Amino acid sequence: MAAGKGFAVVAQDGALDKWRADLHDALRDACIPALLLVLAHVSRDLSCLDRYPLSRTRTMSENDDGGLSDEQRERLRGEALDALVRWRRDGSPRLPRLSEDRVVRMMKAAVGSDVPAEYGPMFTSELARLDGETIEPAGVDPSFHVVVIGSGLSGLCAAKMLQDAGISYEVLEKSDSVGGTWHDNVYPGCGVDTPSHLYSFSFAADYPWKKYFASRDELHAYTRHLADRFALGREIRLNTTVHGARFDVTSGRWQVEIEDAAGKRVRHADAVISAVGQLNRPKIPDIPGLTEFAGPWFHTAEWNADVDLRGKKVGVVGTGASAMQVVPRIAEVAGRLTVFQRSKIWFAGNQKYRTRITPRVSTLLNDVPSYLAWYRIYLSWSWGDSLHASVRKDPAWDDGGKSVNKINAAHRTTLSAHMERILDGRPDLIERVVPDYPPFGKRMLIDNGWCETLLRSNVELVTEPIEKITADGVVTGGGSAHDCDVIVFATGFEAQRLLAPMDIIGADGKSIRDVWGDDDPRAYLGITVPGFPNLFCLYGPGTNSAHGGSLLMTIEAQVAYIIRLISQLGGQGGKFVDCKAEPYEAYNQALDDAHAKMVWTHPGMRNWYRNAKGRVVTNTPWRQVDYLAMTRTPDLDDYTVG
Repeated sequence: MAAGKGFAVVAQDGALDKWRADLHDALRDACIPALLLVLAHVSRDLSCLDRYPLSRTRTMSENDDGGLSDEQRERLRGEALDALVRWRRDGSPRLPRLSEDRVVRMMKAAVGSDVPAEYGPMFTSELARLDGETIEPAGVDPSFHVVVIGSGLSGLCAAKMLQDAGISYEVLEKSDSVGGTWHDNVYPGCGVDTPSHLYSFSFAADYPWKKYFASRDELHAYTRHLADRFALGREIRLNTTVHGARFDVTSGRWQVEIEDAAGKRVRHADAVISAVGQLNRPKIPDIPGLTEFAGPWFHTAEWNADVDLRGKKVGVVGTGASAMQVVPRIAEVAGRLTVFQRSKIWFAGNQKYRTRITPRVSTLLNDVPSYLAWYRIYLSWSWGDSLHASVRKDPAWDDGGKSVNKINAAHRTTLSAHMERILDGRPDLIERVVPDYPPFGKRMLIDNGWCETLLRSNVELVTEPIEKITADGVVTGGGSAHDCDVIVFATGFEAQRLLAPMDIIGADGKSIRDVWGDDDPRAYLGITVPGFPNLFCLYGPGTNSAHGGSLLMTIEAQVAYIIRLISQLGGQGGKFVDCKAEPYEAYNQALDDAHAKMVWTHPGMRNWYRNAKGRVVTNTPWRQVDYLAMTRTPDLDDYTVG
């Protein structure tokens, strides 16, 4: 590129000259909206927002070019390069703290649409955390001890933040490694369908991700990185199963029943944090004849790597998130693959889904001040709350049940066109693949080559319901027999049976199952339950963000809430808090009322969000900004202090 047409030429020498040259190249791969935010931040001048009007961010897309012309992008890169070189020449000074109003104004420009003022605290808090702020020490009695159950991402977050707050803790993990779901799930193609840099904790957001959407091995490595980086391993007890816990009214403490190499015994704790989440127990459908099947069968979460699928006739039951990932991989090696579909699935195309992060992007993330922070904030909007309006029912909208509002209908058009383009010439598959229910009614997936896989000569999509399983395979409606050598269940998890199979006994002698039944878990803020003092849930009932966003951001907020609550308890000299019935009932009534207005209570489909009576028990109906506000400051008046 000739000088003067884009980047300004700045005479430099030594290390600064090398840094400038590297940055010159790296900016070619910059996400333009994130780069514009960096320019405004580093230059302390918002006039650039008017010089580079960006287009509206599209659904589940990063809008990398911002809708700018080639010439506009070149000028923006040039301005950013000059500003960053000046910043480096000046000694890399600390960037200014931004007011909430200023951050919101910047984000409006970056996403090309309105961003409500209420997002100011959420965005500025993220900037502050990435700038090194941590939760204040709790100031509790040094003898106060917390048991954390599970060492997946939630458990590791709890451990790190408890450690920062100076609270004694230990983590009990049933497996031989940390990682939770990313330790247990090893099926081919396993990975995350949230952008890697959004699927990161703010205190470890600088992890060197290899892909924009991390694979299972990379995710498991991230959990080990957390344990090593923050020296959490010394307090993690591996190969330790928690069978249950009982609250002892006399001592005001929990008796946690565990089993490890030494046998069964009891650990005592002042508080228990469940970090087992919602998706930890595989669900196998009750199909007649399963035990008669002559070949191997297993769930994706219990993948049997000893079974060689090469050349085999494989049946996959289910078409959810795990199937989206594993089916294309099985199709590559199987002699014949039969996919048994109970319900159709919505999925969106994304060019970055299988893309590796370039060294130039790594340079931006590592060396450009605030680029990582703004990139994460930008992702939190484009993959999160910007989608919330599309999942709310419009009472005046009626298109025969295919969508719930105007925006949702537009999503339907875009998503359907993606499927129909790939399946062009196969009207039979289009009819069986494109869903009849509204987008987001079931979990929205990222396309992993689903339609291309169905077009393969060795793949068959069966939509008739399964009647039974025989020694030779699967029999579907009408008596059609499908021979199988191996059956793989991609049928999800027991999401409604939170905390199972642990037996949790509260202060009044009741089990958590007595309170929740088999599939109706409830909690105040998804965290606490009356009658179970100092028992806290992470990723508990009603906290799954089905419209999008960052689960890890939610978990951080929950852990911070718990620590602040423990701190308030210590300030009053109490031993435990027990959620009162009034806020618990009011919260859950508001939760149910809000769910009635959301797409996942639409009658046109089934999903794992609802229990047998149709109540939504896994999801939150609120925006992420709402939940973060709810959990920002605990109100001790919501609790009885004992």
